[in-house]
Amino acid sequence: MKNSIFNDSESLFKASFDMQSDVIYYPVRHHSPACSYHLISVIEDYRPEVILIEGAADADFLIPYLADEKTVPPVCIYYSYDDKKGIIDDSHEKYRAYYPFLEYSPEMTAIRVAENNGIDVHFIDMPYADMLVNTGKNKLQLDFGKDDYENEIFYTEKVAYENNCRNFSEFWESRFEIPAADKTAYEFVRGVTALGYYMRQCGHNDESEHIKNAQREKYMSGNIAEYRKKYSKILVVAGAYHIAGLLSPETKLPRLKKCDSSAKALYLMPYSFLETDSKSGYGAGIPFPSFYQKIWKRLSDKNIENPYEETVLEYIIKTARYTRTKQPVSVPDEINAMTMAKSLANLRDKSSAGVYELTDAVRSTFVKGDINISSSFELDFLYRQLTGMGMGSVAADESIIPPVVEEFHMLCKKYRIKTNSIAYQDMTLETVKKPSHYEKSCFLHRMEFLNTGFCKMLSGADYVNNKDRNLIREQWRCRYSTGVETALTDLSVFGASISQICISLAEKQFSSNMTSSELGKLMIHIHVMGMNSIYDKKNDFIRSVILSDNNFTSVCDFILKLRNLAVMQKLRNGNIADFISEYINLSFERAVLLLDKIKNADDDIQDEVCKGIKMLYSMSLEYDKLCSCGMLCDELEKIAESPECKPQIYGLAEAVLFKAGRIGTEGYGIIINSYLETAENDETALFLCGMFMAGRDIIFTDSKLLGQIDRIVSSMNHDEFMAMLPQMRYAFTNFIPAETERISKMIAERYNTSSDEFSGSYKYSIEETAAALNADRKAADNLKKWRLY
Repeated sequence: MKNSIFNDSESLFKASFDMQSDVIYYPVRHHSPACSYHLISVIEDYRPEVILIEGAADADFLIPYLADEKTVPPVCIYYSYDDKKGIIDDSHEKYRAYYPFLEYSPEMTAIRVAENNGIDVHFIDMPYADMLVNTGKNKLQLDFGKDDYENEIFYTEKVAYENNCRNFSEFWESRFEIPAADKTAYEFVRGVTALGYYMRQCGHNDESEHIKNAQREKYMSGNIAEYRKKYSKILVVAGAYHIAGLLSPETKLPRLKKCDSSAKALYLMPYSFLETDSKSGYGAGIPFPSFYQKIWKRLSDKNIENPYEETVLEYIIKTARYTRTKQPVSVPDEINAMTMAKSLANLRDKSSAGVYELTDAVRSTFVKGDINISSSFELDFLYRQLTGMGMGSVAADESIIPPVVEEFHMLCKKYRIKTNSIAYQDMTLETVKKPSHYEKSCFLHRMEFLNTGFCKMLSGADYVNNKDRNLIREQWRCRYSTGVETALTDLSVFGASISQICISLAEKQFSSNMTSSELGKLMIHIHVMGMNSIYDKKNDFIRSVILSDNNFTSVCDFILKLRNLAVMQKLRNGNIADFISEYINLSFERAVLLLDKIKNADDDIQDEVCKGIKMLYSMSLEYDKLCSCGMLCDELEKIAESPECKPQIYGLAEAVLFKAGRIGTEGYGIIINSYLETAENDETALFLCGMFMAGRDIIFTDSKLLGQIDRIVSSMNHDEFMAMLPQMRYAFTNFIPAETERISKMIAERYNTSSDEFSGSYKYSIEETAAALNADRKAADNLKKWRLY
């Protein structure tokens, strides 16, 4: 973006920062303590009537809340736009943007100094909604204030390299942050102006980025021109990159395509240090925001001679204190770390050690061993401290709080969940017996679905994963934090209430390429949240997913989820909803039709296929009016007659036909004995696995079967037996303990011995037990001696 009316940075500086002019332009790097430090003195010297800030112009109404002392940064202006009318494009997408403020952000400093001195202050940048409509579709989360600092790869990398810095952030710290207090405001602004000028001159040729910046600068210039009609002394605070564009001769507001003003929403919400860190992906941020928060506090204290050295020392002491919990760190180690940080600063021609000297010193003095292969928990701790784990807070006012946050507090009050404490709160809900507990459960399930971090179910029926279905009570743990409100505010683009947001997000998960299994999980989530109204709109879609799914196990998993839904509805209402009955019938018929395709399934999925067939049979017994046992048996007869049918599937098919009465006891015994006499050893084990899944009682009614199995096992050599043993063990897991004991007695009678021989238990003498314990102690001592334990 090289177009400029200025031939060099000095002419731009003189034109933009003339303290005798009616308008001066203060260039900043967003979230820079040094820029804020000098901005205060510039405001005091220039005494403007109004301060104009690079920020969404339609967020002006939030300025008083940003200025309020009860608002504690980091905070963020949250801006959403719902393109429901398709003005941007046909996707009708929902867009979000974030304007973060740290305590030392120049924009925040300008707002609070203006508030304290009775100076008017306004935002002048193009609103996010207008930017979307007029400059095309942007990514979902925009990093506002980016000003191409990191995008100007050529210039920033080159300037860092030429100054022996590893990256642009280190260059900025060494040339602007650390020496800030030693420079006059005039010298500082000249340097920042020059940096912004050359970044602009070395800008990329991305046409879309050029158009977006040009539009924004014209918009800001037009607003500045409008304010000049009202004020005689104006201070403009904007990114250094934009200063040359703001002094363009163009002074009229550009003609913009109108957005849908009813579709945008702006709120002030708490933000975290982590989210403002450039290392977390925020392009306009600076790294290690908590470190610079401490620098900012010390910069304003005139009794502190060297803010950077004091801050570096504080972090060295903190890191040493933490490291001592893991390994020895001496006071000389801490002294060496501080000495090294200072020495590195001198070596790098810096007036004081900064955050990069701090991290290098800790790495060299505290980390023991090779950092590439050993755990560097010292550095991990230091980096967490430098970034900061805290969050800000916003002055409470209903006009800037999203409706969904208000509803959250109202519901917490209704359900007696405290939001004035960050302590954990445990609760037990009896969702079947007590309607109020069921409502509370729906609320908690919704909050969990939205990933707000507010609550977690510790125990209870997990119908999604088919676990603990016998549990009637739910155990929940809740914990309030400002992060919950932040998460809800972030989601407010999807609706004005928690239920609306859940419905919007759930409906987005109904994708055209989802499987029946995925659909079943989603339907469980919808049910536990108490949002069954979705099914009225999605009925045709659900039917299409069922009928188009060609994966047998996926359809069976969906049926299992439907059965769980039916159980939940029976517990709550005593009956099953019509739409659940319809889906059970439809998916059962679909699964039965797919049976022909799985008769020769791969070995690795045979077990899953057999579980699906067994489940279909149990459904035909439990829901005989919805699931036809006759239809299932017809298909299983075809499978059993096919020579391609795999052994485990064949064994199960014959067992189901026997249980359903299609085969008599005598005929079933003949089929089993005939197969066992002719099958290979590995096929025998698989056949038994399938047979025992549904027809294991034949082993007690047909005495010949156990003898046949015994003869087959006895005829094997050692290698054959060991190869078949895992499948044989798995086959007998279908028996309950009482049945296993009964089988062991039958075998004992066959061999004229006691069943205790087959119990798997061994008896040891007192001497043998003592010797084993002694050997175990000696082994443990040696492991510790060799540092292997």
